[in-house]
Amino acid sequence: MQKYHETLGGTVEANPEAKELKFQIQVPQVSTTCSSRNSGGGASLPSSSSSCEEQVWIHPSSVAFAQQKFASPWLVYSDLVSTSRAFLRDVSEVSPYAVLLFGGPLRVDVRKGTIAVLTPATLDATSTSSSSSAVDWSSGAEWCRFSANPPKVGALVGALRTSLDALLDRKFADPSLEVHQDPVSEALVKLLVTQGMG
Repeated sequence: MQKYHETLGGTVEANPEAKELKFQIQVPQVSTTCSSRNSGGGASLPSSSSSCEEQVWIHPSSVAFAQQKFASPWLVYSDLVSTSRAFLRDVSEVSPYAVLLFGGPLRVDVRKGTIAVLTPATLDATSTSSSSSAVDWSSGAEWCRFSANPPKVGALVGALRTSLDALLDRKFADPSLEVHQDPVSEALVKLLVTQGMG
C-alpha cells in the first residue's frame, strides 16, 4: 500500500522504508513446487518452469539498505544469507543494457519485437572448455523479457551480444589478447555509459 504525507505544497508520495521494499530472486526448482521461506511455514508455490521466485530483503549492513528508490528494477548481489529471512548483501543496481549483455543468453524474436534473457538449462560437467558451447542454452527458461521497438533494435542487440561472446571466447583462449580498443569493446562501453542515448 502506497503511503503519502502532507507538505505545504500538497500531498506527496512517501518514500518506502527499506523493510517495505520487495525483491525477488530466481532459485532453481528442485521439484514441481517451489518452497517459500517467506510465506508462513512450509507453504509451497506451484511452478511450471525450471526456476521460481523467492522473496528476499536487503541486509541492514548493506550500503543499499538506506536507499529508498532504485532507478532500475534489477539488482545483482554477491551474498545470499539466510537467517530469520533471506537477505542480500553487497547489492548493486544494473541497467537494462547490462542485463541484456551479461545476464544470460538471449532469444531475439524480431517478428514479435522482443528480446528474452534465458537461464542455462544444464551445464556439461565433463567439458573443460570455457566456451559457451559447454552450456545447453536451447531449453533455458526466460527470466526477463524486453520490448524491442523498432524490431531492428533486437537484431542489433543480438548481433552485439554475439560479437561480445566471440570476443570473450577469444580472450579466454588467449589471455594476452588486448581487447580494450576492439570495436566491439568500444561499442559496448558507449552503450553502457550512455544507456543507448549516445
